[in-house]
Amino acid sequence: MSKKIKLCLLLACYFVSSSSIYAYRDDADMDASNTYQLIMNQTVMELEGNLGVELRFPVIHYNSSIREASSVLQSRISSDRIISEHELTTYSVSKTLIGPRPGWDYVPSSFPEACLIVPHMDLTTLTDLQVRAAIAHEISHCFQFQILGSLEATMELPDWIQEGTAAWIGESHVNGTDGGFSAGWWLNYFDDFQLFRRSYDAFPFFLHLQRSGVNVHRLARSILESGGETSEAWTEIRNQVSDVVMAEWSAGLFREPTWGDPWNVRYTREIFTPPTSHPRTMVDGGTLPQTFTGPRAHPKLFTLLIPRDQLVEVRMRNGVAAVTMPRDDNSAGETHIILDSHSKTFCWGTRCGCPTGGEASNVLTPHGGLVAISVTGLEDDFELVFQQGRPFCCGNSQGVDSRLIGYWEMDPNPVLEGWAPGSADLVNKGVVGNSYMTINADGSVSKSYLPMRMWARSARRPFRRASFILSGSWRACLETRSTGPDQGWLKFTNVTDSVSQFRSSSGGSGARVEGEWFQSALCIARPESTRCQGNYRILSENEMRVFSSVGHWTKVPTR
Repeated sequence: MSKKIKLCLLLACYFVSSSSIYAYRDDADMDASNTYQLIMNQTVMELEGNLGVELRFPVIHYNSSIREASSVLQSRISSDRIISEHELTTYSVSKTLIGPRPGWDYVPSSFPEACLIVPHMDLTTLTDLQVRAAIAHEISHCFQFQILGSLEATMELPDWIQEGTAAWIGESHVNGTDGGFSAGWWLNYFDDFQLFRRSYDAFPFFLHLQRSGVNVHRLARSILESGGETSEAWTEIRNQVSDVVMAEWSAGLFREPTWGDPWNVRYTREIFTPPTSHPRTMVDGGTLPQTFTGPRAHPKLFTLLIPRDQLVEVRMRNGVAAVTMPRDDNSAGETHIILDSHSKTFCWGTRCGCPTGGEASNVLTPHGGLVAISVTGLEDDFELVFQQGRPFCCGNSQGVDSRLIGYWEMDPNPVLEGWAPGSADLVNKGVVGNSYMTINADGSVSKSYLPMRMWARSARRPFRRASFILSGSWRACLETRSTGPDQGWLKFTNVTDSVSQFRSSSGGSGARVEGEWFQSALCIARPESTRCQGNYRILSENEMRVFSSVGHWTKVPTR
């Protein structure tokens, strides 16, 4: 046993024995002196905790000197050893007698009495990370046997579920291996295939979900419990994964390191750089309309080139898209999300605004006319439409309370108190970043987060953590209606919302969605009255309250 494995076992076994409610099933046929059996016992306990499932049978490293294989099982092992490219294979077995000696019998159609893991190569030729990842991968198949009832039922799973989730469990168990078989799976991921046609190379999809805050262990479990068919599995994914996360999945295939997240999918350990990236379709924005289609769960990448002063609307149907506008230095600007049945409009030049000279509320300005778009179909074949756009112009200077015009900075602390109420001895909390809003005389409004991150941690057991991140911006046209000398109603139209929210907690997975955390129907009542008087209130020449008691804004000099 290497020093690294010894140290890992000591540390991990202490962690599990001191904090986990799960325990592996002991068995007389386990070789307690075998390094790999010890790793298997440790891994079973960790995966039980992650999946929330207690494995009801032992996982045993095959040792023919303790219990030999029956002729049927031995034939199967010999066949797999010839055709398999894997380090290990897992078999569903039961105990039997082979003459007077104890033996293992192959029981693919029955609930296993044990899960037998058989090496097909000299494991000492692998690194410690590769060994532990391979063992976790194989043990995940044992959980599949249990949830589905048998090895045969597991073999009916689509490959992207059976091997894709197992490959992710193995990789995530060690926070990424240092090469080996996973390197080939990683390279195959950049082939132009639908997710449902993948196998081991589906694991980067689950890696993306993990990085986006999804509890993939529990997702994998729910996929198996749903029956494991592709349609049911996709429904589980759609129920647990936000549209924004799905849009960002396809964005990573652009593999543009200077653009940052989510535009450069990365392996857990940067052991090599794949030589290829996903194919891209070039779209001439001067030739409109154009329509592109593709199947669900099959990412597609587009590069849109827009002529100067040309308004181009990009509309999404039956899918979601992520959009960015690379700068001259090849860094990316904001990431915008186009949800199903929504659109974004782009234009650059001198004739992209409103006839009155104001700025259109819906037009995004690409640098030099270049727009990168990634698309993921969700339910049916997606349809991406490029067509002539039109500007949304406010031009409403007569309908805006003049006291609102200016550049405003929000006080984030009341928002923090509203999100995480409680005294300091109960909750450790804080906020960084802020939000700024510009209200123009023509009624056009823009608001941005820089971003703003709030966090909270309970100071008493059981400790829990949560965070809430707001980033991006939105633009709209504003009208106001006075209900008194210092307050009234705000009404927004022609909203272009590119705000993203990310919520996470230690008690569950994160969720990321598009849309700002506000409703213009919220009211602000006077202290002496419970009757709703509006959703904005002027407090002084340079202070106002908007939407609720936590929305406190101060007018500041324009940046």
